[in-house]
Formats: sequence, structure tokens, C-alpha cells
Amino acid sequence: MNYLHLNILYRNPIQQQAAIKGLLEAIVRIAPSIGPERIGAYEPVRTTFRSEDIERIAEGFDGSLLWNKSQGAVAGHVMMGIPKRHAFLGITANAGAVRAAEMKNFLCTVAGMLDVDFGYVHQLCDLEFAHTPRKTFAALDQGATTDDLRIGIPNLAWFTLFGRPYLQIFEATGPIRTDAFASCRPTASTYALQITEHASAVRSDFTSFQQLRERVIGQLGNSAFWSDDGKTPAAQVPRFDL
Repeated sequence: MNYLHLNILYRNPIQQQAAIKGLLEAIVRIAPSIGPERIGAYEPVRTTFRSEDIERIAEGFDGSLLWNKSQGAVAGHVMMGIPKRHAFLGITANAGAVRAAEMKNFLCTVAGMLDVDFGYVHQLCDLEFAHTPRKTFAALDQGATTDDLRIGIPNLAWFTLFGRPYLQIFEATGPIRTDAFASCRPTASTYALQITEHASAVRSDFTSFQQLRERVIGQLGNSAFWSDDGKTPAAQVPRFDL
């Protein structure tokens, strides 16, 4: 198990074709290692991707787009237009084939293009699977959903981005201050924090990573996060008007 996961939940854009065009252009420009070799609306994905075809792909976009690279190095999926749910973008990539920093930069770029409520980059490891409640692990492995967020934040990833609904909670009593390695404001309405310098720390020293993650969760406010059983709703959950 050595995969990087990128998950972005954002409000359904009014102009979906313009949004998918912008996303594909951003991948090619900022994060080519997670971009497509093959692309299509449904499995099996067989059409060879060429950047000069982005406009044509966008014109034919009908709510769903899949892409991949050879030998399972990258698998991506975009879905838009589901009523009462966030649109989402999810990418799973072999950690040996992509750079976490590239994924992080892409996530921050998307936050400037679309109305992102929640997103993350994370590198899972076997120890996390063994020491994290199964439902919490699944939310980071398979991608958090709107239903997940409606009972709270599943967990902090190596790099987590919060949108406007979460800032209203975290900044209610003042500026956000944590012991995370780094934090930034990708846009005026988003806040992101990075637990450690390198995503690989999740695998190389999970115990230290987990201790720091738990401390940062406490500094943000435990009341916004899932209970240990992943079933009891958090005390502070944003209201998503989707």
C-alpha cells in the first residue's frame, strides 16, 4: 500500500463544461504527473488523451469523466451535477510515480477556480489501516463524500484544505493557530494546513505523524471531527446549502 490520494469536494459549477476544461488545463499545466494518458466518460477508458483535445472533451462533458495511466500509476475521476451533493474530483496515484507537492499545488489552484468546501492529499500506510477506525480510514482511502462531511470531518490528511463553511467554525474565536508544519490561505475563503514537511512521513514514522495529527485536531477543535466510531455526528457540522 503506497498510494497518494487526492480528493476535492466542491459546489456544482453552473458552467460544467467550462469547469472541466479549466480542471484539465490545470492538470496539464501544474500537475502533469497525475494527468491522463487515456480518458473517457465510462469504463473501459481507451481514448488517448491529447492536450489539444481539451476543448473538444469539455464540449462533450456530461457530468462524468475518467482517466488513467498505464500500469495503474494514476486513476482519476470527476463527477458533477448530482443533486444535493458536492461535485468531486478524486485521484489515486502510485507514490513512486507522482510528487505529493504537485498534488498539493493542484488542489490549491482548484480552490482558486471552484468553490471548494473540503479537499486533501494523503499517503496511506498499513499502520494507519491497523490503528484507525475502518470507516475513518475508508474516507481517506476511497474519498470523503458529502454524507461523510454531514456527520463531521473524518480526519486530517497530510495536507487538508477547508472551505468557507469550516472557516466559520475554526475562526469563530480568533485566528487559526496549530502546531502543523505549515499552513496557508490559497484564497480568501479557504485555509489549508500541512501536518509534516513530507507526505512520506505518514509511512516512515506513523507514530509521530499520528501524535502531531491528533494535537492539531485538538487545536482546531475536536467538536468538528468524527467520533471514534464514525457514527455519532460531530457537535459542529457546517450546513452545506447544495
